[in-house]
Amino acid sequence: MEEEMMIERDEEEEPKRRTRSPPPQTQTEEGAQKIPVLVGGEEDLENTNNTNTTATKNEEEDEIKDELEIGRNEAGFLIGERGATKRKVQKVSQTKIEIADSEINPETSIVTIRGTETNRAKARRYVAWVLRQPEGKIFCDLGDDVVRENVSVVDVPAEAMAFVVGAKGKTLRSVEEEYGTLMFFGHTEKDQPDSSEKLIICGDRENRRGAELKVMSSVETKVQGYFVDYEKNDPELKQPLMQPGDGLKDGFAYDQFPFTEEEFSYALGKFGRVRRKLAKASGCVMEYVGRVAIMSGNKEQRARCWDYTNWLMKQRRNNGTCSVDPNARNDCEICDVPGSIDLPRLQGNCHKVEEATGTFIFTTDFEKPVAEGQDKTLLICSHDSASRRKARRMVEDLIDGRRDVFQDNNRGGPRGRGGGGGNRGRGGQQQQQRGMRNDGGGAAEACRNFQMGRCTRGNQCKYSHDMSMAPMQMGGGSGANRGGRGYDDNHPRNNNNMNNNGGGRGGGSQIINRLSRGGNSGGGGNGNRGRPY
Repeated sequence: MEEEMMIERDEEEEPKRRTRSPPPQTQTEEGAQKIPVLVGGEEDLENTNNTNTTATKNEEEDEIKDELEIGRNEAGFLIGERGATKRKVQKVSQTKIEIADSEINPETSIVTIRGTETNRAKARRYVAWVLRQPEGKIFCDLGDDVVRENVSVVDVPAEAMAFVVGAKGKTLRSVEEEYGTLMFFGHTEKDQPDSSEKLIICGDRENRRGAELKVMSSVETKVQGYFVDYEKNDPELKQPLMQPGDGLKDGFAYDQFPFTEEEFSYALGKFGRVRRKLAKASGCVMEYVGRVAIMSGNKEQRARCWDYTNWLMKQRRNNGTCSVDPNARNDCEICDVPGSIDLPRLQGNCHKVEEATGTFIFTTDFEKPVAEGQDKTLLICSHDSASRRKARRMVEDLIDGRRDVFQDNNRGGPRGRGGGGGNRGRGGQQQQQRGMRNDGGGAAEACRNFQMGRCTRGNQCKYSHDMSMAPMQMGGGSGANRGGRGYDDNHPRNNNNMNNNGGGRGGGSQIINRLSRGGNSGGGGNGNRGRPY
C-alpha cells in the first residue's frame, strides 16, 4: 500500500523528510473512534415549532416530494440573505427546495423538497438543524444512519472559536461558500455544556475535507501547536485525520508536506495566492495547517499537487527555474519564448495569467539553460487541458505585445469604427419649385461663391443665390465615438450575433424650420468578430 502511494523523487533531491502519511485506520478496527452525527428524524421535525411533514407525489413530474410546514419567520431564516441559506441546503443535500406561503394558514409557509428518497431525508435533517440555530443548541447522535457519511466534526478550542466564526459569522460563511458545505456548532451529547460545542460540517467527502482543513488552519494560526507537532524535526499532524469517507481504500487519502520557516512564506504567497494556485492547478484540496501542507484527494490529484509543490521549492532555490521533462507528463503545455523578450517582465504578467486560468507557469531548463538573450521554454501546468490551452494563448499574446490580454478573458475583436456623418439636408420648397438641384446627394445647395461675392455665372449658376435659404443648408452631424468591442459567439454580451455594431450613427442635418429637413444619419462601424481564449 505504501509503495503504491509513493511518487518518484528526483535523484538530485536529498533523502526527504517529506514522506507520505500512512493510510488512516479504518472504522472497523478496534479502538476506532465513533463518528458523531447530528440528530434528525421525524420526531425532531414535528417538535420544531409545529413543523409538519407530508410526502406527496407530483403527477405531472412523476416525482415524490416532501412538504414541511414552518412559521413565516422561520421561512425567512431558512431562505437567508438573498437565498444563500436555501442554496446551501440544496447543494449539500442535492435536492431542489421551494418555499411558498401557505394558502390555508397565512401565518405559515410550505417548504417543498424534491429529490431522491435518501437526499430528501438529508434535506429534512438539514432544514431542522438550520431552524434550530436561533435557539443556540443543536445536538448530535452517533447512531443516525441518514447523514452518517455526510457529516464531519471538528474540535475547536474556546479561545479560537471567535476567530473561526469571524465578525457576524463572515469567516465561517466564506468557508461554506468556498467549499459548498453547511457548517454550524453543535453538541455530540445532550448533557454536554455549551463550552464543549463541536463544529459540524455537512457535505460530500471532498468538500468536507477542504472545509475541515480550512478550519484547522485558522485554529492553528490562533493556537499554535493545537493540531501540529513542532517538536519533531519535520512538523506533522498530532493525530491522523479520520472522518466519514476516510479509510475506504478507494484512493481517497491525504499527504503531508512540511515546510521550513523560510519556505513557508514563499509557498503561501501574498494573501495565500500561491497556495490557491497550486491547489487549483492540481485539482487537489490543499490547505496549510501551520507549516504543514495537507493535500487531500485521489492518488493522481495528490501526486500532481506534490510535484507542483516540490517544483515550487526548487524554483526558490534556482532563481525561478526548474528542470522538468515535459515529454514525461500529460499535464503540461510548452510555450517557447524568444530571447529578445524581457523574461522578468513576462514572468510578472504570467502571474496574472495563472490567476485568470488556474494554471502553474514556470521556466524550465531541461533541454537548454536559461541564459540572457537565448530562447527559453515556459511550462504551463494544470489538470485541465482547456485551462492550459487558454493560458498558452494568453502568454503568446503577451509575447506578441498585446496590451488587452487581461481586459476580458473572452475578449472580442477590435472596436468598430465611429459612425459616418449624415448626408446634407435637403432644401425647402422654394428651391424645389425653382427646379434647382436638391437631391441630398452631397452637393452644396447654396452657392458659396455668391455668398462671398465671387460668383460670375448669374442665372446660369446651378446653385441657389437665394440668401434666405443659406442658413437651412446644414451639413450632417459628425460621426459618433468608436464602436463597441466585438465578442465571440459564446460571449454572454454577444446576443448570438456574429459582430457587434460600432458606435451610434452620425447625426443628420439640423432642422432650422419646417421648410428644411435633415439628411440621413451615417451608420456606425461594425466590430470585428473576436476569438475566445
